[in-house]
Amino acid sequence: MIDRPEDEGDESVATILVATIVNVLIAGCKITAAVVTGSSAMLSESIHSAVDALNEALLFVGVTRGKRPTDDSHPLGHGQELYFWTLIVAVVIFGAGGSVSIFEGIGRLLEPRPLEHAVWSYAVLGASLLLEATSWIVAYRALRGRAGAASTWRVIRETKDPTVFTVLLEDTAALLGLLIALGGTILQQRGALYADGMASIGIGVVLCCVAFIVIRESRGLIIGESAAGIVSDGIREILADECAIERVDKIVTLHLGPDNVLLVLSLAFAPCPQTEIADALARVRERIEREFPVVKTSTVSLSSIAPQPALSAGPTRAD
Repeated sequence: MIDRPEDEGDESVATILVATIVNVLIAGCKITAAVVTGSSAMLSESIHSAVDALNEALLFVGVTRGKRPTDDSHPLGHGQELYFWTLIVAVVIFGAGGSVSIFEGIGRLLEPRPLEHAVWSYAVLGASLLLEATSWIVAYRALRGRAGAASTWRVIRETKDPTVFTVLLEDTAALLGLLIALGGTILQQRGALYADGMASIGIGVVLCCVAFIVIRESRGLIIGESAAGIVSDGIREILADECAIERVDKIVTLHLGPDNVLLVLSLAFAPCPQTEIADALARVRERIEREFPVVKTSTVSLSSIAPQPALSAGPTRAD
């Protein structure tokens, strides 16, 4: 099952905190190296890490605000606020990360210059690779922990918790960006004056690609997505076990947050006493709550209740 279990909220927060600490440390080192060496690629990487740190902070805000209790203005909770902040993160990645890196790279292509004190770049890139790899492993394990036999790409497409896959995509982009910056630094030292600018543009393109993926996934979550098929299929099996239910007209699920699903059922009942219908509904609710705790809110619409057959009073005499 790809939907996020209720007990994985703390894991998402831990993943965000690890990524934030790593990106703050890396950003400081990269900024220092960019100033010393004058490398455009290193400056783009500095922007990249600073943007990532800001994004983790925005995701943390989304997770925190999404857990607020229901109130009169939001009777179904605030869970979808996390999806809004994930969209803001994608916009920041594209605008402050990808676009600025591409612009900086173009400027360096127009005015190429050799690197100075390249040893600083190598030292910072090496340390950054180790730290980013650590953060990536934490995010990847968190994502795989809920994936089961599903592929990583399928989890990214189907999961309703954007925190971990956003961090994983950011860390993947960071690793690719570091490799691009390393390649640009090596080529620049060997006399390819345009390598630094091209590396900066390459980093920007990677960030724009990640932003596109996050925007696409956030859009689907914001406009409303149903729960995974395993949830609907499981609920249908629960309903099939009740003899009082004659027909299931509709099963509608909607994610109001990573761990909050709204369930709407439209049912037709067989002819039976009202007490049997009430008991059947109670059993259905209890099983759904036990087997699918992600379903926090449910409502049942009685599409029809077949009338009970009239009791026979024996033959009547015709006048």
